[in-house]
Amino acid sequence: MLDEPGDLADYVRQFGSTSLVQDLRGAVRAVPLAEGRVVGVAVIAIGCDVPPDATVTEDGDTFVVLPAKVVDPHLECFAPVTSVAVLDLPVR
Repeated sequence: MLDEPGDLADYVRQFGSTSLVQDLRGAVRAVPLAEGRVVGVAVIAIGCDVPPDATVTEDGDTFVVLPAKVVDPHLECFAPVTSVAVLDLPVR
């Protein structure tokens, strides 16, 4: 969860791609949050296929994010990509 100033900066340090970092910052800023909600982020896949969606469940005090199945996966992979889900989560 990105509930403290600087959390997003800490999270994006793991990525070497400037364009991914910029896209992620923009996506986080674009999330319209209701009161009692907070933005979360999670890497959901690294590969040639981008999951079309993700499901968030709770397991005790932990949110579990699972990517949806790719219906028509690529047979060859020339350049894998990192897929990051931007989440609207309840504040804890």
